[in-house]
Amino acid sequence: MAASDLLPDGSAGTLSGPAESISANGELNVGESWTYTISYTVTQTDVDAGTDLTNTVSVVSNQVPGPTVASALTPLSASASLTVDKVRSNGTDPVTAAGEVIDYTVTVQNTGGLTITGVAASDLLPDGSAGTLSGPAESISANGELNVGESWIYTISYTVTQTDVDAGTELTNTVSVVSDQVPGPTVASALTPLSASASLTVDKVRSNGTDPVTAAGEIIDYTITVQNTGGLTITGVIASDLLPDGSTGTLTGPTESISANSELNVGESWIYTISYTVTQDDMDAGTELTNTVSVVSNQAPGPTLDSALTPLSASASLTVDKVRSNGTDPVTAAGEIIDYTITVQNTGGLTITGVAASDLLPDGSTGTLTGPTESISANSELNVGESWIYTISYTVTQTDVDAGTELTNTVSVVSDQVPGPTVASALTPLSASASLTVDKVRSNGTDPVTAAGRSLIILLLFKTRGD
Repeated sequence: MAASDLLPDGSAGTLSGPAESISANGELNVGESWTYTISYTVTQTDVDAGTDLTNTVSVVSNQVPGPTVASALTPLSASASLTVDKVRSNGTDPVTAAGEVIDYTVTVQNTGGLTITGVAASDLLPDGSAGTLSGPAESISANGELNVGESWIYTISYTVTQTDVDAGTELTNTVSVVSDQVPGPTVASALTPLSASASLTVDKVRSNGTDPVTAAGEIIDYTITVQNTGGLTITGVIASDLLPDGSTGTLTGPTESISANSELNVGESWIYTISYTVTQDDMDAGTELTNTVSVVSNQAPGPTLDSALTPLSASASLTVDKVRSNGTDPVTAAGEIIDYTITVQNTGGLTITGVAASDLLPDGSTGTLTGPTESISANSELNVGESWIYTISYTVTQTDVDAGTELTNTVSVVSDQVPGPTVASALTPLSASASLTVDKVRSNGTDPVTAAGRSLIILLLFKTRGD
């Protein structure tokens, strides 16, 4: 008698035995039983096949040629499963700026009892585009099958965009895995937080013009630089300028340093310019000229301010000039009239107010000035560069002539800005001399005399002939 065994994998097994129950004589006695044993190690191929394991024994003998067969069926109960894990393996946490690179590692592991085939992994990057995975690296065998217990490793990197940072939401990178045995898809995501803030700086400088300003009419040029110093794109940027006189200026610009897209990109600077013509009111005020720019935006509401200060350096000064405009020179007699013209001129950088002129005549009395006639505007202010004209006349007296000294007419000017007094005099020389004549006449009596005893009246007349 011979027994043979066909194992579940189709191979011939080696039976142990027989153990003969009656006598070990190599004959199967009537009523006797022979017992054989055999073992089988289940293979992954068996499990993957998914059918009952069939083990068949076949017996032939001289008397019962057969073969006589018997089988043992062993059911299988195994399922396919896998896990997918995605982690950020490198990069800042949280992300603070565009351009940062995030590295991801994806692990696909067979956690079931079946070999998994047809594994395909796809990656959806944070910006919604499809990424290209590197790998897989197979941990057990590079056979293109995900063996039971095996892990496949993929890697991928992503460069953060400014759009990502501006959106302000977590960056989500999702991997999706499908296979023949686990159609799925099985997905896993890695979340990366963002931490970026909006900030900007404003710088205003005087780019041209005198320093300090010394006169009205001078032009000051300003340059304003608005820079994005944060991590977010800034939109809705509005710059407004308050000029030194309190009016709103019109800015020129901006010139965008990175792109002319009306967005203040991260690291970008916008340049504005504006000019201001100094007024006399500015000069008269005497305080630093302050030009202030104010910037608002959607992300940095502000306002963010900066000012440029320009010092002033101007002083008040005036001159007084008095001249004889009509009359004899020199004066030779009382009664002559001398006309004077007085010119008061603003020779400084400030408007002069409270101007008062007084005149001291040659005889020591106070004269009454006519005027002023204002050369620029009749506003009772002595404007810068303006001249005021006064006139006055004087009638020479005999006392003046008798005194014999030059006639001095002095004007005195005071004001709020130049208290003074500032004086000027006009001198008029005198040229008069003393002289007399003597005349004698017969004022009574016969002519000719005819007899003694006549009275004779003699009259002497003295007459001055000088001044």
